[in-house]
Amino acid sequence: FDRKITPNEMSMLRNYVEAQMVVYEGRESGDTSGWFYWNFAMEGGVFAEWDFLRGIDEGWIPQVRREILAEDRFGSCETIIE
Repeated sequence: FDRKITPNEMSMLRNYVEAQMVVYEGRESGDTSGWFYWNFAMEGGVFAEWDFLRGIDEGWIPQVRREILAEDRFGSCETIIE
């Protein structure tokens, strides 16, 4: 069973991931600590949204670029959800 993720779901997931990256990265030191949690890989497709490798492959989890802050790449949380 390999559940399909619709384009609308992928768009929502991409926004969710980008917002998490922005928030957890924290522009100012001490704003937040840590980063977001995802499972590395999921068997089957029941919980497809929690499969990190699938997200990378399908493009709804962006590649991490350490040289650019997430907020500079994606904008603020407010602009992501617009």
